[in-house]
Amino acid sequence: MNYYKIGDRIRAYDFNPKLTECEVYCEGIILGISMSLYGYECYEIISEVDYHDWRVGENVYVPLKLEFMDYNDRITRV
Repeated sequence: MNYYKIGDRIRAYDFNPKLTECEVYCEGIILGISMSLYGYECYEIISEVDYHDWRVGENVYVPLKLEFMDYNDRITRV
């Protein structure tokens, strides 16, 4: 698993692109690493690019690791 640092720009996929008809993701700059309300570590990013444009300008929380359905390159540096 790759770990990124504050200030890195990442792309985080919502779903495995190999299993969907299109790539669903958001991209942004990492603002920090924190614990979610549900008890998992996550990157907090400010979304600059979003597949649907719904999250642009919003803070998005990206889990560092998924317990179920995780896959390689779910999070990548761009």
